[in-house]
Amino acid sequence: MIILLNYWEKTELPNWKLQIISLLSNSGVKYVIKYITAPKPRIPLSYKLEHKLIGSGEIVPNIIHATNNESVEDDRILNLSSMSGLQVLNNNKDCTILEFQYNGNNVASLLSIGELEIVKSLPSIKLSLVEISQADSISEVEIHILRTFSALRNLLNAQNECVNLLKYYLYSYNNGNNRSGSNFIKLNWSIKLLYHLEFYKQLSVKAINIVKSRLIKSHNEHWTVGLGKSPFLHSDLRDITLIEIPQNEFWADPFLFTNNGVTYLFFERYPFDTCKGIISVGEVKDQRIVNVRDILIRPYHLSYPNVIEENGEIYMIPECSANRCIEIWRATKFPDEWELYSTAFQGRNMADSVYYCDKNGNKWLFTSEASKSPDEHCYKLSLFKIDSLAMHEIKEHPCSPIVIDCSCARNGGRIFEQDGHIYRVAQNNSFGEYGHGIAIMEIIKLNDDEYQESLVKRIDHPICETMLGTHHMTESGGMYVMDICTKR
Repeated sequence: MIILLNYWEKTELPNWKLQIISLLSNSGVKYVIKYITAPKPRIPLSYKLEHKLIGSGEIVPNIIHATNNESVEDDRILNLSSMSGLQVLNNNKDCTILEFQYNGNNVASLLSIGELEIVKSLPSIKLSLVEISQADSISEVEIHILRTFSALRNLLNAQNECVNLLKYYLYSYNNGNNRSGSNFIKLNWSIKLLYHLEFYKQLSVKAINIVKSRLIKSHNEHWTVGLGKSPFLHSDLRDITLIEIPQNEFWADPFLFTNNGVTYLFFERYPFDTCKGIISVGEVKDQRIVNVRDILIRPYHLSYPNVIEENGEIYMIPECSANRCIEIWRATKFPDEWELYSTAFQGRNMADSVYYCDKNGNKWLFTSEASKSPDEHCYKLSLFKIDSLAMHEIKEHPCSPIVIDCSCARNGGRIFEQDGHIYRVAQNNSFGEYGHGIAIMEIIKLNDDEYQESLVKRIDHPICETMLGTHHMTESGGMYVMDICTKR
């Protein structure tokens, strides 16, 4: 068997590919490893000889190019490269190609896997091991999903399940049934049924609410804000105080910011009559928000007023994806008057950006970009290193996108530090439901070459009887604030 890999893999082979190599080695399958080139290799070609592989596989120095007709002397190729199985087959017509596919796409080449079945209303959950030969014979198997009632939630989840899928394939192959899908484990239909019931429940509720709001001009779902005492990680959320707001608008994306002993609340104010967000501010006094006024109004929708202080200046990075750029505003008379300081990412659709300066003085921008559909904002997070808030120099992190998972990708507040740990607030938009909950992620590694985070806490259950969801939290001045979607 031949295993195809990209030679520009990062500092080490991804864990799922190492597991597959180990699995083949332990099963007694003879294999060699060959690399294919990429149009723009990320690391030098010589690096291919430095991989530490599990098992007795041989690293073959010669390269299989995607553009030539060189064939390999073997009848089976396991494609773990970014090439499509059909491309590999075209260069190796006498071989049979094995490839992992997710809804018909090569898993190894995908940049994003979120809960797309729900977001885009796809009909099934399908992770397959596809066998492609010149005779167009294809064996397809489906996997039993054990982790969740929803779809494969992210790329890592899908890759790990590929290992399990190969185990079933090898078992059948060793028993002489390699071309029959009947011996593979099938999708658990009870889980599939629950998945669809959850999806159509959410879809039905949304459809009914949309019809009601249009017929009787009312809004059953209403976003407001709630205040509680810090620290958020150890607080009893049942003690949160909901703020009463006007009936004809909602408040969301709240940011607390303390200056000269006064704690301010910056937030998106969304009047139902204009359907366009504007940035407002109020002062926090005795668990109330007073002296509310609008401070930033643009011809396009604004939200997520991320207020930060650096070098004695106060800045704001509001979400303005409708203007297809990132805007940085500087306070000229805090908190009411602001001037446009800089812009970046012109022509690109970026949402909910968070700026963070680490202990070494490195400056980072966490943001969600949508290149094809706004849904991408909810399941993909990108990371950039920048020179300053002026953003004259911008360099994308080599691991970017650093998160591909609708349950913890999109930012839901500023990054904060507590007890020597660094935390990122993320939205949980599972089941295609915007505002399903909050995830607190601890940043474990952040440097020029690596990024790693882990889940610390989730808030995806009702804090109060009328709560339908939440997607944002910030802390300042001894208190925290959340936005909360409630029933009218």
